Amino acid sequence: MNKKIFIFILLTGSIKLFSQSIVLNKSANVSSISSEYTPNYFQYILYYSILGCTVNNMIIKDTLAYCMYYSPLTTLLANVSSIVRTYTPDPFRKQIITVTMNPSLSAGTTGQVFIQAYYRHGFTPVNYMTNNIAYATSANAPMTTSNTYSHTGLGPAIGATLNVNNIGTAIDGNIRYTIYMNGKLHTHNVHIYDTIPVGAIFVSARSLDISHNITNENLSYSTYPGPGGTTIVDYDLTNIDFSLNPDFDNIYPLKLGLSPSATIFGVEVVVKYPSSSFVNGQTVTSKIGITGNYVTSEVPFALNTSYSHTVVTPDCLGPSIETVWNRIGGSIDATDSLMIGDESMYTVRLRNLRNVSNEQVSYELNLNYPEITLKGIALDIPQNSDNDTLIFSYQINNNPAWIIFDTLTTNNGNLDTVIFASSLLSPADKITRVRYYYSKVNSNESYQNNLLFETSSGATEGTILNFMPVINYNCIEAPYVLNRQLYAYLTSNSLFFGVPTTVTKTGPGGGQIGDEFNYIIHSLLNSGRANTTFHDMIVADLLPKNLTFLQMNSTNFKFMEPHQPIFNTPLGSIDLPALASPIQPAQIIDNYMGTGRQLLLWDFSGYDFSSFDTTGVRMSIKTKVNPGTPFPAISNTAFALSQSDHNQVYLLLQNLNQRDTLDFDMDGNITEQMAYDSYSSTIVAIANLSSEKKSRGSMDTTYSTLGNTVTGGVANYRLVISNKGSVGMKNITLVDILPYVADKNLVAQTSKGSQWSPFLAGPVNAPAGVNVFYSVVEDINGSDLGVAGGPNAPNWSMTLPDPITDVKAIKFEYAHDYPSNVLAAGDSLVLMWPMRVPLGVGVGEIAYNSFGFKATREDNNTSLLASEPLKVGIQIQPPQPNILGNYIWLDTNGNGLQDEPAVEGLNGIKVELYNSLDNIVGNGDDQPAVDAFGNDVSFTVSGDDATGNPGYYNFANLANGNYYLKLVLPSNLGTTQLYSGADTNIDNDINSNKVSDMVVLSNNNTINNSVDIGLVEKTDIEINKNVNVASAPVGTT
Repeated sequence: MNKKIFIFILLTGSIKLFSQSIVLNKSANVSSISSEYTPNYFQYILYYSILGCTVNNMIIKDTLAYCMYYSPLTTLLANVSSIVRTYTPDPFRKQIITVTMNPSLSAGTTGQVFIQAYYRHGFTPVNYMTNNIAYATSANAPMTTSNTYSHTGLGPAIGATLNVNNIGTAIDGNIRYTIYMNGKLHTHNVHIYDTIPVGAIFVSARSLDISHNITNENLSYSTYPGPGGTTIVDYDLTNIDFSLNPDFDNIYPLKLGLSPSATIFGVEVVVKYPSSSFVNGQTVTSKIGITGNYVTSEVPFALNTSYSHTVVTPDCLGPSIETVWNRIGGSIDATDSLMIGDESMYTVRLRNLRNVSNEQVSYELNLNYPEITLKGIALDIPQNSDNDTLIFSYQINNNPAWIIFDTLTTNNGNLDTVIFASSLLSPADKITRVRYYYSKVNSNESYQNNLLFETSSGATEGTILNFMPVINYNCIEAPYVLNRQLYAYLTSNSLFFGVPTTVTKTGPGGGQIGDEFNYIIHSLLNSGRANTTFHDMIVADLLPKNLTFLQMNSTNFKFMEPHQPIFNTPLGSIDLPALASPIQPAQIIDNYMGTGRQLLLWDFSGYDFSSFDTTGVRMSIKTKVNPGTPFPAISNTAFALSQSDHNQVYLLLQNLNQRDTLDFDMDGNITEQMAYDSYSSTIVAIANLSSEKKSRGSMDTTYSTLGNTVTGGVANYRLVISNKGSVGMKNITLVDILPYVADKNLVAQTSKGSQWSPFLAGPVNAPAGVNVFYSVVEDINGSDLGVAGGPNAPNWSMTLPDPITDVKAIKFEYAHDYPSNVLAAGDSLVLMWPMRVPLGVGVGEIAYNSFGFKATREDNNTSLLASEPLKVGIQIQPPQPNILGNYIWLDTNGNGLQDEPAVEGLNGIKVELYNSLDNIVGNGDDQPAVDAFGNDVSFTVSGDDATGNPGYYNFANLANGNYYLKLVLPSNLGTTQLYSGADTNIDNDINSNKVSDMVVLSNNNTINNSVDIGLVEKTDIEINKNVNVASAPVGTT
């Protein structure tokens, strides 16, 4: 919940306008950063502050160095309308970043603009320093430039490195290893030399390049004898320039990997280490060299590296076969569950964990059991580039011959899935045996296949079926046969392993307050997650407090129709058909279960979703980020559960399910399990404070930029600092210089133009967390805000000065005790105080006031530029009777008459005003006074008049009635003689009880300035009498 912090002060007011200006400073979040292919982003930080008046059509421009590249942020920042990139006309095509701010920015706005960039890999020299200046223009303020900021790009010192990996290490087997060339700077005329060890046999090489169209057919290499009986393979790449795409607008992602971890070129080499030359445990070293030139300078380079590995005796124990989930365990080798009376998915995986490739691998499964019927099969084609072959065959009950369904070939690592449905068979046919044949299974490769079974309703609970796989393969040209165990467990429980449905939630990468976030809730029933059909699904999204639902964008929906063909779309596909109209939430419940969060609920009762086909729902919703959403992230979670299958048994898998503790399906059962997924979107760390100050005089009903009052009247100020960003702010300092003639704005040091001066009428009562300081110095410096300010040190004190009217400036500190206090995102700091106008101010004269402030980000401790909002004024209107006043003096001669010089007027004397209904002082019905406009005028404090003479007080705009005055005096003052002399305009009208007689104001036109107050200093007399009784003679006293 956003909070406002109020401070109430008692003052007397003044303020004025100054010309608009922009302050612009520049820094960066890091002082240096390296250039990489996957960009290492850094951010230039432009601090801006608006002073004077509202600035219109502000534009910031920043030209980046030639080796830098601008990268847009995922969202615009506060007060920014657009960021556009253009280029300089010179050959370097440096990027000009133009930031267009909102059409108008009010004075007192301070914030940051981030320009995200990175050093272009391949362009950035070693330790390259850039000097950068930004400048700002606007329609009504002069151009301003930032400071010069120096930043360093850490470019590479060399041009390329090599990386070698090997697959398999068996003697007499085909051993594969890969050589990768990785770029750092632009290179060409490249040769790679691979020295094959003595005794090794070079078998083949093939290109792994996908960037320069180097295929196996046009890969140019040659072999020739090397020193000491070695063989050298020379890969000739002289016709390739390994350099950047010249199209700057498409520089990322590049086709070329110019970094130590990104590949420019790769080749896979196959060699053999025959047992005639190599023994078990022998270390083999391959030497690899590279030569070439840097494109930018034609300087040649040469690099050498080596790679060692150990060769071992071939392990021909063969591949393993298993179920993917291995759910039961115990003494059974591998077990998966099948649902009695329903369809169930069964997943088989073949893995070669040995150190040598297996050739001509096949495995067969015995499916000839009366309890099960095979309904469909999904085949995953091998994921390598060797043109390997997969052949799937099957036998049926009335034909023992193997029937080949399809022959599949790998294609450069692209995974494909082929579906076979037994519905293609005649009704009398039943598949009794299946066989998978692979021409080769390399070391560390695995292949996964799915089988869809229908289990008869009459099957016995707990039956275990053994599919008895038989594996045939060749290893180092020798045949092998393995018999394995593979089980299926028949159960009537609806087992969901992990989650019954895969709920996937995606959303925007980042944003800020007020942005619209589109989320995708994708509840997809896919293979391998559940062993049966999912019924009567509920999908829920409990939005976080910082999001509000706006609308449905779209719905893609597909359910399992009766007798729907199995596997009519590839497994794992997310291509669900789109509906013409989005499915709206069945319910939208605000503050669901007292969480303060909005619940969106979709009801899919009556629909069945199959885990064996691509069925499910995909919904896109639009939300809005609420004010006050804090940095760094906002997380949104979606849930899915079944309304009908309450007896499902869930087994935990990666913590993807949890209990329905908030009863989303509203059935009173909070023990059900749900699938869920969360998506976290970054809330951009934006530091932005806005400020304003307004006034309300005794003749006003609302706050505005120009209040109206009368001499002696009320002049109230209202100051607001609002955190419009997403990061909390701390160390907030505000300085308010009370108006005086010829005063200046603290930050900009331009004239405010005040024509009269206020004075503080009472101490500041600040809430916890706010410290208040006072200064009695005019024209103070701005050291508290990091600006120049005036010439005088403020000499702050937390002790209220005496007299209080000497106060010239006030400072407030909030959240300097961070983390005990902080101005959180969306919060506001509100300061309010009433002021009263001295006597003698001319009609039409204005006093102006403003304040300067600064603050520090809580996330990274950087401070925003000091800023100052528009000044506000209090203008004097003709006095409106009834009026009561007027003078308080120190009666130094004690005669009760005003015959002392003007300097004897007393400031800081508190005078209270009461209204008496029965015209009797102190009779129980007396009330603190309010004026005719309803303003509290229950007291005032004496101060200087407009010409600087001390001792004047005044109550104006009083309604008709009976009034009396009461003094609040310090202990050293008392009243002088009452009613001395014949002239009532120069006598004392307050008695020794510090109370005046009743004053009657009538006809709404009474001006009574004759209630004067004479005070005298009290004298404390103390007599000490000491008698020494022991020594006093008789008769003495």
